[in-house]
Amino acid sequence: MRKYSKFPIPNLLHEIFNALLAGLSEKYFDRETKKALVLWIQELTQKRIPIDGELIKEKAIRFYNQVKDLEPSCSSSHIRSPKFSASNGWLAGFLQRHTLYNLKIKGEAASADGTDAKNYSKVLVKIIEDGGYCPDQVFNADETGLFWKKMPSGTFIAKSEKTASGFKAAKDRVTFLLCSNASGARMLKPLMLNRSLHPRALKGNNIAELPVHFMANKKAWVTKAVFITWFNDCFVPEVKQYMIDMGLPFNVLLIVDNAPGHPCIEHPNVKLYFYQPIRQALYNH
Repeated sequence: MRKYSKFPIPNLLHEIFNALLAGLSEKYFDRETKKALVLWIQELTQKRIPIDGELIKEKAIRFYNQVKDLEPSCSSSHIRSPKFSASNGWLAGFLQRHTLYNLKIKGEAASADGTDAKNYSKVLVKIIEDGGYCPDQVFNADETGLFWKKMPSGTFIAKSEKTASGFKAAKDRVTFLLCSNASGARMLKPLMLNRSLHPRALKGNNIAELPVHFMANKKAWVTKAVFITWFNDCFVPEVKQYMIDMGLPFNVLLIVDNAPGHPCIEHPNVKLYFYQPIRQALYNH
């Protein structure tokens, strides 16, 4: 009978299993990284924050490592950890796969002067130092619109279809006035502006119990009257109580842009500072 030399079959199977597992893990990591990356790009696009290829690659490596660290099957030293470098080829494939393309920025962020922004930062620092404000005493308020019925401007259709039926875009909008301090420790109760003070959707509900200060006007926008009401009835009481809770003097700085709906208000404990909206495109990023 022919004799066969001993062969470490269990070890070989173990190596093959680890190699297959590493290959599957690499595909899994790459897929999850791309998912996180797409969501991140969408978030920055909504915030009008510009990004380039190098930033995408840097963020991809960070997401990849985070996904790898969260996967318990790859924490074992017996499994070879896949490497990821986010090469230019990988970036080109990612952009093509998700139909992302480079677009020239237009609007406030493109026209804002970076040098002017640096000078303004120095002015703001001086105002804060002269007033003796700590981050808990520096507040910033701004409005944002929410088109809560808005539909996507495009759609996906089957390859056999040539056109898609149109629809009239709904323009129903509410406005939020949001305010927080520089330390991020305190965000005030938002102000919500609607066109109707008693909408059908809130029938039978107590408006005073909503998690927002609910107001209304015909255009659902912050006017001078609305801002003054918010300042006196919402901002001042909430901030005053917050200063008491923090053991700080009621001496605060409120920074807003110089929009027509933001009037100059005199208050013994609150200093209002107005800045140009064009600068906001830089400072909010």
